[in-house]
Amino acid sequence: MIVSAIVLALLLFMYILSAMSRQRKPIHMVRVLPEYSEDVPMVHSRSPNLTDYIAPMDYYEKDTVKQLCIDNLQWELSRETDQLLHFEVYSNMWRFVDDVHLEFDPLSKQIYLSSRSRIGKVDFGANRKRLEQLRAVLQQYATPITREDN
Repeated sequence: MIVSAIVLALLLFMYILSAMSRQRKPIHMVRVLPEYSEDVPMVHSRSPNLTDYIAPMDYYEKDTVKQLCIDNLQWELSRETDQLLHFEVYSNMWRFVDDVHLEFDPLSKQIYLSSRSRIGKVDFGANRKRLEQLRAVLQQYATPITREDN
């Protein structure tokens, strides 16, 4: 009886956390990646911390990246500017919402990356895995744009 009450309480707690992560944050018109923060689990192309650093990707056409993220990775587009794509990504089991930002830098011909958890202190490597999946999908289905292509 006590075990089932503990399990039920744990399930209720996880449900509440999941619902909290789905709450919309205020929309700001962001042109660049959100700043790196050690307060939440994240990987970031501009992280000073090597553990949380992820290398920028080759440059691809923004519309191609957007469509592959939506169709192949089932990410939900939250907002878009001329240099930024912001996606909301849901975890499989508890439906926690994480934020993925892709900043397109036409001068350096690179895409800077950020994937961060909205809640919690540990992501079990999900943020890095998510961005590496994106890298693999792009390498499989798209052709990068090089500096010479301009």
